[in-house]
Amino acid sequence: MSEFFLTQALPRIIVVGVFFGAALALTATYSRRGPTILLPYAGLAFAVVLLLTRYSVLSYGYRLVGALAAFLVATIPLYVAVGVLAARARAQLRHEGRVPVEGMSRVSRAWRLSLVSILAAILCAGIAFVAA
Repeated sequence: MSEFFLTQALPRIIVVGVFFGAALALTATYSRRGPTILLPYAGLAFAVVLLLTRYSVLSYGYRLVGALAAFLVATIPLYVAVGVLAARARAQLRHEGRVPVEGMSRVSRAWRLSLVSILAAILCAGIAFVAA
């Protein structure tokens, strides 16, 4: 476990995640084309692969944890931005007199978060494999 922290891989992975989290939030805010959100995610995957290949001493498990950490750190600002945009859209609909459907139910939110978590685990397993 100490090799993961001694190599300075984790702080660099978190910084990459923060930068791409900002890119994801800006993409969600200013783009109206759905597939454009995939571009920052592809950049994140590429950057994490390049970063993890620098640390050849890390095992596959540590590479997987690093990739998951980068994905998690990058996805949190995206979820915050989407939540703010959704609240703003609901307030605009209320102001116009149209009654919006309230937010997602807990079951729907849990289902979506579990699906995103499964997809993230599969993607990060591939990133860790390529970086090895």
